[in-house]
Amino acid sequence: MMGSKNYNSNNKQRQDPYSVTSAIMDNEPHIHALGLEKDPGKVPLIIGVVGHIDPSEECIEKISNDFLTYLQLLIKELPNTPIWMLNGLAAGADSIAAEIFIKSRRQSLKTESTNSINDKLIAVLPKIQANYIDDFPRSDLETFNKLIKSCDHILDPSNQWQLQLKNPNSNDSECYALQGSFLVRYSYILYSFYDGIDNGKEGGTGQSVALHQGRVHRCFSNEEEILASREPGHTIIINTQRKGGIKNNSNEVTVNDNIYSFWEKKGSDISPKFIFEYYEKLNTGIADKNQEPI
Repeated sequence: MMGSKNYNSNNKQRQDPYSVTSAIMDNEPHIHALGLEKDPGKVPLIIGVVGHIDPSEECIEKISNDFLTYLQLLIKELPNTPIWMLNGLAAGADSIAAEIFIKSRRQSLKTESTNSINDKLIAVLPKIQANYIDDFPRSDLETFNKLIKSCDHILDPSNQWQLQLKNPNSNDSECYALQGSFLVRYSYILYSFYDGIDNGKEGGTGQSVALHQGRVHRCFSNEEEILASREPGHTIIINTQRKGGIKNNSNEVTVNDNIYSFWEKKGSDISPKFIFEYYEKLNTGIADKNQEPI
């Protein structure tokens, strides 16, 4: 067995880069523990999406093409591994990514073939749906209603305690902060449609990016809370300018000019290539049935 998570408060670094895969075998938090399926079959690669609700019209085509390229790369390199996307379905970047995923995902074949794949779109809502729609401009409701019907599972505070506010009188930003923490906690790859300008708001894209990268964000109380709440993974920032926003040309935004450059990424975490090869080794020969949710 690959060792379990080990956090050392002295050097603030994870000691075991394999913990993202050991979560499958150990008692670490994992998406399967949420009760989405009776028998998960193949082990899915979990990806998440965060981003601005107001991308500029000028950048929509480019960010859509970039995300599609990343997604196609995953599908090509993971022929035996399901891809599950966690998505808040908010207006803007969330909806753009969800629509691309729906069009691109592989549907489970009506066969017992070992090559049948069941990619899933999983909604992670900060509020129950009846209340969440109040946060949408009328012009975006039609898109949300269409996307929510295409989801394989819907997670919200009514069925997931990790999305529940401890204080019912908390403000909206705390709901979105919990949603962001959930997305970060369970996503190996986090696709962030982000302009690199942190507005310091609780529940914002900047906070989610900081959390997934293990950095201290001004909205968190202490560093240990941040580092202890996520598994090692990779944040892919797709440079997304906002409507009326200031264009950020600084190095704060890490954009992959070569869309494949993250593949061999080295550093504190093991490369995506190694992780994906491990998933494929686990999943080869395992039939992937389209089980009904519990």
